[in-house]
Amino acid sequence: SSGRTGILGRVLSSTTLPNGLEVEQDLDGTPVRARLTFPEEGVMRYEVVDWSGLEPDSTTITALAGSDEHFYGFGEKFNAFDQADKVVRILTFDQAGDKGDHSYKVAPWFVSTRGYGFHLDSAAESRFDLRGTSRYTVTNLFRSLAFQVVYGPRLTDVLTRYTGYTGRPPLPPPWAFGTWISTDVWRNGGEVRYAVSNFRARRIPASVFVFDSPWELAYNDFTFNRKQFGKGKKFRGEDGVEHDGFELVDDRMEDMMTFFQRNGLKVICWMTPFINTSSTKADREDHGVEGQNLGESPNYSAGEENGFFVREANDGPSLKVKWWKGEGSPVDFTNPAAQDWLAGQLKSLLERSSVTTQAGTREPAIGGFKTDDGETRSSDGNIYIPESASYADGRTGQEMRNGYCVEYHRTVYNALREVVGANGLIFARSGFTGTQAFPGYWAGDNAPNFGAENGLPSVIIAGLSAAMSGYSIWGHDVGGYQNSNFSPVSRSNLFMRWTQFGCFSPILQMHRQVKRNQNDPESTPFGQYPWGYGSDAEENFRFYARLHTRLFPYIYTYAKESSESGLPIIRPLVLLHQDDPRTHAISDTYFFGNEFLVAPVIRPTRGGAATERTVYLPRGAWR
Repeated sequence: SSGRTGILGRVLSSTTLPNGLEVEQDLDGTPVRARLTFPEEGVMRYEVVDWSGLEPDSTTITALAGSDEHFYGFGEKFNAFDQADKVVRILTFDQAGDKGDHSYKVAPWFVSTRGYGFHLDSAAESRFDLRGTSRYTVTNLFRSLAFQVVYGPRLTDVLTRYTGYTGRPPLPPPWAFGTWISTDVWRNGGEVRYAVSNFRARRIPASVFVFDSPWELAYNDFTFNRKQFGKGKKFRGEDGVEHDGFELVDDRMEDMMTFFQRNGLKVICWMTPFINTSSTKADREDHGVEGQNLGESPNYSAGEENGFFVREANDGPSLKVKWWKGEGSPVDFTNPAAQDWLAGQLKSLLERSSVTTQAGTREPAIGGFKTDDGETRSSDGNIYIPESASYADGRTGQEMRNGYCVEYHRTVYNALREVVGANGLIFARSGFTGTQAFPGYWAGDNAPNFGAENGLPSVIIAGLSAAMSGYSIWGHDVGGYQNSNFSPVSRSNLFMRWTQFGCFSPILQMHRQVKRNQNDPESTPFGQYPWGYGSDAEENFRFYARLHTRLFPYIYTYAKESSESGLPIIRPLVLLHQDDPRTHAISDTYFFGNEFLVAPVIRPTRGGAATERTVYLPRGAWR
């Protein structure tokens, strides 16, 4: 903190521990105590446990590297699979446009082709400088110094050991591996009925229906907006047929939830960690959604009075932040009472969604939550976790910049498990070390094009890097979420190629942003459905949705293996063939399980679709 830089070096003394050593090291004349232990087989941990009164602002580790060494992981990176020769920033970031180095999910972790993994044990912001030809440096922007080195020598062993202590995903419910029906906004109950009815009429299999925002009266009060989904809220299909909403007489939403149950669908409801003091008018004005409370959410006062929100500073007022749905306060998930408060609201919603099954029992129609947000900041300048923020467990915003999303997802996942047991799932955008144990996840907002900056190729790279970070139950928005930057060659062909990638992803979900100005020639009221891209694209989607469904026993088998070994379902070529140098740079091909080699077509051809691509086959017996 004095501006000095010191080198932690010579060992002055050592004491034997049951699983390692405690040592005194010299730091420019000050003896510093550290422990070198082996907490798990094949895992070595180093941690400074006493700085002897020194208060460093940051710590840096320098290690030797091979000139031909490759580094994978770091969470979910869109810019490159191999991060050698790059500087990687470890900071959760809501980056709607071109991603660059920004990521929703980050991890201070990499897997090296030299047969080991490195894990910086810190939830603060950190930086990995991998540009050196003979060494790399890891800087933790916090006073702690702790890390694990995870041995292989096989990369599969590295991942198994890493997830052994950071967490593995429990086996998701079977319904998670069907096709998901989703869109940016369901404008009314008639559109809900139209979407489900058309998937059935067009013989496209589906098992999940997602309520994205807005569906509540206020953000986040977890109460369905009956005016939005009730009777009289009609939607006219492309064939001119009108579809009406639902008979909603109380908070149970029985008519609508029974409709989903009878159509073989589980429901997932979108949420964020903010309880709003005010909400924007965009939903009402742009989509015609009636009945919303744009003022303070009715559950805000209880959170405020009981101290359930993150504080601006120690003993300060509740933190209020601007986010894309208005302004609100983030729940402090490090406070056990706040966890119980939020969990109680979620469990009440689950119970209110209960319907009668064919067996005559009652069970919730809602099976999961889409846990959006949770990152540090956004690309439009909003800061959700300022460094000065204060949390109930004593941590500050500096320490929680990456750690907040872990507490958020853990709380929601545990609440879900209490009500539905193993028959529940979350669908998270943000992530950090440990969140891979709360399945599942999606790749955030991407553009509907073939571009390397934010299009289809970048999402494939994100899936591979997420896999090398321990994420297994993973998906993406088929077709690209954003209603902008469309492929200049063929939107239909782009959607078809993305569908094929979706088929060979653990979770198959089409999700689109609805154009706010419905008179814009760049959009169509039916652009969020497979049939909105034309008959060829619809037939392609039907074929691959059916294939994905037929592959259920295969995908489920590998999901079970993930829960036991930590190995992902998507498997980069280098993960299974690290001794083959030709696999080290391949970022557009992967194994799906051990038996399928998947090579999505990621480049269009002017005047028509691409009809061929080069595929590298590692050594083996191929069909």
